[in-house]
Amino acid sequence: MTEAVALATATVLLRAGVSAGVPVAAFACGIQNGMASSYYGLIIRTTHVTGIVTDLGVILGQRIRGHPVEGWKPLLLAGLLIGFLLGGIAGQLMLTAFGPVSLGPAAVVTMAGGAGYFMWRTNVLPRPE
Repeated sequence: MTEAVALATATVLLRAGVSAGVPVAAFACGIQNGMASSYYGLIIRTTHVTGIVTDLGVILGQRIRGHPVEGWKPLLLAGLLIGFLLGGIAGQLMLTAFGPVSLGPAAVVTMAGGAGYFMWRTNVLPRPE
């Protein structure tokens, strides 16, 4: 949720022409950069395209050496890589069309995700049995 507040603040500052919005946006990226998830032992990087490419290379190397590789892992990583590519293109198109306001939807989605996770962790939302 802190990331969402930083994105919203950056949006307001940049719309007002205040250059301090750039480091505030970078701060939001830094928060995101520090987060990663784990899915069945596979680290899912939320902002590291190079890490995804590295992981794909390791999996390919394991496969070449004859080690078994679970088929879902390269598919998941390839999907993330494609998602980063499409997200980067969409972000640039939105920035060109709407300027700094294009950070607004990211702030809203990030806040919703953070609030939902907070409510789940604090048992406000029911957990599936």
